[in-house]
Amino acid sequence: MTFLLPIMTLALKTLIRSTVLTLGLVAYDPVYDRFVNPTPGDADIGKGLLAFMLVIVVSLLWAIADGMRSRPLVWLAVWVLTAVAVGLAWDPVAQLFDTRREDLETGVDVFTAQLVLWPALLGAGFGWLVYGRSADRSPTPAT
Repeated sequence: MTFLLPIMTLALKTLIRSTVLTLGLVAYDPVYDRFVNPTPGDADIGKGLLAFMLVIVVSLLWAIADGMRSRPLVWLAVWVLTAVAVGLAWDPVAQLFDTRREDLETGVDVFTAQLVLWPALLGAGFGWLVYGRSADRSPTPAT
């Protein structure tokens, strides 16, 4: 039974991260429209760029913390699975909550997954190099 604990921990970490990022993306659209009040028919490129920036920043910062606390194999698996989950779940969840007025084009799931994946891997690697690498080493007994 103890062999299932790491798998369940990995699954729970992935579920939490992908849920937060996916629901954040879904909630962003109506929140932005409510507070910014864009002109109907306007392209409003700033809305999409801000959404992308928020996904990148949240992934990067969260992954830095993961890199500081976890071993490389753990944060690599968590963030690859999280990126795939967010890429695949964003449009169906948005359709479920009826926050998307248009269908997403093919390839947006891959693009969204990459918005999560690359900053997360960079952040986790940075966190591991700065702090986590020294935490992975076991203290050597004094002789």
